[in-house]
Amino acid sequence: MKLTSLLISMLVFFMSGVMCLFSTSEVFAQVPQTKRGDQDSFLKNIRSKKRNNDLQKARRAKGRSSKSNKERNLSLIFNSGYSNLDSTPHRSFSETIFIKTKVNNLQLIYKWFGLGLNQYLGIKYTGDTLDKEFKINGYQFLLNVGDPLSLTFGRNFYTNGIARRIESGTDSQKYFIKSEDIETENPGLFFNSITLNIHFKFLVFSVSHNYTSFYFKKYRCDDAFCEDIDPSSFDDQSYPTETYLVGIGFNF
Repeated sequence: MKLTSLLISMLVFFMSGVMCLFSTSEVFAQVPQTKRGDQDSFLKNIRSKKRNNDLQKARRAKGRSSKSNKERNLSLIFNSGYSNLDSTPHRSFSETIFIKTKVNNLQLIYKWFGLGLNQYLGIKYTGDTLDKEFKINGYQFLLNVGDPLSLTFGRNFYTNGIARRIESGTDSQKYFIKSEDIETENPGLFFNSITLNIHFKFLVFSVSHNYTSFYFKKYRCDDAFCEDIDPSSFDDQSYPTETYLVGIGFNF
């Protein structure tokens, strides 16, 4: 029993010494103590470095944004679409008139201002008979607002065009009359096209609405047997056309 008690006492003594080696007082005693002023200076340095890092990140973000805007200063966009018009414009016509028009549009936009080119290609049916073909060229003045989602407002002007009609004489003989005299109608509209553009880094996706109203007059006949015909009596009626176009473009 005495031997057992002695062993237990020695084990307790040995464990107490080991615990003293790992006591917190000994550990903290080995760490050099710093002055309050040194601690404040250390914290100030940390805060200063953090502010500098934040400023550098803000400058880099601003630079990326500025670069992105510069990339979108110039845009080249192509749009195309079709419109169909079914109507009976005059009560004396018993057959339906069908007009199909294809519109091509090319826009070059620099920041808020741009220029566009338009081309109209159309055919006209009376009933099932093709009786007219026409082609018109024009241009646009464009006003652009917004980025990266922008709206472009356009005013259309027509420069030249030609229409060819197929008519029947009293003897049912077919003859052609043509005109290069275009008249336009813009009833109180300062802008007659509007385009929604969605800009990405290098690409632009576009959806546009275009309103046109024009007609040809002063037709002439070049065939020999047209001497007794007054082609000016075949002046067109105005057919307003609304066309929806979709397109794609590039940012430079």
